[in-house]
Order: sequence, then C-alpha cells, then structure tokens
Amino acid sequence: MTNTQTPERSELPSLKRYAATINIPGYLPMADELAFESATDAWSYLASERERAEDDTDETGEYSVTVVTLLALANGRALPEGASCMVDDDHIGSVYGDTPGYDGSHDLGLTYSVTVALDLSAYADDVVKGYAVAMLWANAVCDVEDCEDREAGSDCEHVNHAHGTYSMDDFSPEDQHRLRADCYAMMMSTDDEEQDGQDFLAYCDARPILGRRAASHFGHDFALTRNHHGAGYWDRGLGALGDRLTANAHPFGESSVYVTEDGVSLS
Repeated sequence: MTNTQTPERSELPSLKRYAATINIPGYLPMADELAFESATDAWSYLASERERAEDDTDETGEYSVTVVTLLALANGRALPEGASCMVDDDHIGSVYGDTPGYDGSHDLGLTYSVTVALDLSAYADDVVKGYAVAMLWANAVCDVEDCEDREAGSDCEHVNHAHGTYSMDDFSPEDQHRLRADCYAMMMSTDDEEQDGQDFLAYCDARPILGRRAASHFGHDFALTRNHHGAGYWDRGLGALGDRLTANAHPFGESSVYVTEDGVSLS
C-alpha cells in the first residue's frame, strides 16, 4: 500500500538560547553561565551537576527532592511533592535546595536557575520576508513550458516580474518551512557556539541607518550571498563580521525559485 501521508517536517532551528546557573542566594553564580538550545537541556545539565555534588558527599541513600525536581523539569514530568521552586509554563525559573554535604546551622542553600539568554524571535518574520523577496528578485528561474523567453534569464517576463507578482505567502507550506529553516539557521550561525546569534545582532547594530529594516536586509543579503551574487554580506563594509557571515552562508549552497504557470516553488 502506498503511503499518502505528508512526511513530518523537521523542527525549525531554535532562535532562543537558555542559560543555566548555580548560585548561593544573593551571590553571583559560582561559574560562567552556559548556554543551551532548550530549557530542558539546561535543566538536565543542572540536574547532573546536583547529582554529582550529592555523589561527592559522604551521605548515602536516595537523591534529594532537589535532584528529583530538576530531573522532572528536564524530562517534562510532574514536579514532586515538596518541590521548592518558582518555574513558569515555559520552564523558566529557579529551583531551591540545601547545600550538599553542609552540616552547619546557617545554610543559605543553592539556587538552580534557567533563564532566556537570547531570543531572536521578534526579528524572524522580517528576516524571512527580506530573504523571500531577494530570492524572487535575484534567483528566479522560468519554468513555464511554453515561454519563448524561458532561456533568456532576467529578460523573461515571468522572471522579471516575479518579485512584484509573488510573495512569501505564494510558496507552498513545505517551501515556506524550508525558507524559514534556512533563515533561522543563518541567524544563529557563528564560529563559536557560545556566541550563537551574536553575528546577526552585530550586523543589525553595524547598520543603524536601516533601523528596524536591518533584519530584512540581513535576509536579503543571505539570499544574495549563498547564491554568490555580486553583492552580499562581504561588501557591506563590515570587515571581519562580513567575512564570517559570508563563510557561514556559502555552505547552505545555491538555491533558486522556479516560476511556473501555477506559481513559485523552491529548487
């Protein structure tokens, strides 16, 4: 029997990064905060750190309710009875516990926290729209069977008017997902995983004259750069930042938009 179900789409790259910290209440974190792609990953890290701390003590027996609480947040399970925490529906917040191995009378305890360290979601739609416009303007290919100018490139009326005729909404849901996935991945691209998303923010900050349109131009330059056009990240006067963005865009490979009698589709 033929499977007629539409294949499940892969999840879109996350535009958020989450920080995990451990500190004594009222004091700075004990170590530099670490960034994770999801809140559950951050809670999982904190749970492992708490387990390790309890394993290093001379105490025996089951792990504390603090460990069980952290593991519940890491695995999406119900919080245990006696959990001491303040966590919202997005799993952002803090868990409170005693200090493993401390037997004094003035234990301040430890706070295990997960916070949003980076969130580029507000820029996403502008980046994707700018990218789609540039793809329709600079990377359209005529695929209309009876078009006499099909091989004429930009001189073909179907190609020449693509960016004025079509928009992001004219792509199929699958192609819209692909457009968005590539843009999200490019927004978070970096040479240092601890700096995810920072090159995108630096690009926007480096082009203040564009104001809120900088995000759209980032998507525009992504379309030009990945397709090796004569303009893009590399020629915006951004120096090393432009070089990094160019190097990160090229591995995406070239992509075209086919213009047909019925609309547009990605290659």
